[in-house]
Amino acid sequence: MLAVKMNNKANVEALLEAGASVNLSNKAGYTAIGYSRAGEVRQLLLAQHAELKGQAAHMAQSELQFCANAFADKLAYSDIARAVNNDTRPDIMRHQQSCPELGELTMLLGEFKFNPAGSTYLGEPVTCKVSEYRKAFEVTCR
Repeated sequence: MLAVKMNNKANVEALLEAGASVNLSNKAGYTAIGYSRAGEVRQLLLAQHAELKGQAAHMAQSELQFCANAFADKLAYSDIARAVNNDTRPDIMRHQQSCPELGELTMLLGEFKFNPAGSTYLGEPVTCKVSEYRKAFEVTCR
């Protein structure tokens, strides 16, 4: 078996056309899915009907971690803007990030909440949890 990073659309397209099977079970594999620009690698896998059975949890974890990282960036930008304006009051603004097909992340008065969109992803049962510590997020899905 040969492991190849799925870091760009052309590589993945060529591999799928050659009949390669996709294994997202290692971190490099599922991280590439979420971090590709606008999910283009994910979309390509779905469009090519790549064999992803049993790998929905890896795909969901990647997508949700990417979304959570974007949410962390939003929170950091908000903190920077408040610091620049010498605003030392507690942050009372409601921050939220929608993660399509996976759920919604919310931060209000320093309290983090994850509302899952459902119990399936790509037609398979998947349960995801998001933990937060000092505005950094860690996602686990199974």
